[in-house]
Amino acid sequence: MGFEDRLAAFNRGDFCFVGVYARYELHNWQSGVTATFRSAGLWGIESDSDGTYFQQVFAEERQSLIADLGVAGDRSRKKAGVAALSANPGARIMPIHLPN
Repeated sequence: MGFEDRLAAFNRGDFCFVGVYARYELHNWQSGVTATFRSAGLWGIESDSDGTYFQQVFAEERQSLIADLGVAGDRSRKKAGVAALSANPGARIMPIHLPN
């Protein structure tokens, strides 16, 4: 499929561009404060890409977030946060809305 065909498919709405990132929420029950940590994400992925590619990107984003959490905060809390993230990964896929 050439560029013109792909552009026509995009213009028909056959696909859009999305981003993938990893997110971790840490809730402090004593204070009631929830902190949300998010990887930078990878954006501009074609929505009709192969599902294994999305899984690969998420795995990389998750590792990036774990590394970021590993260098932030107090040691006992960061270990708990990294352990919780490793045990309970989460992902969001958000569309990027492009002007016509």
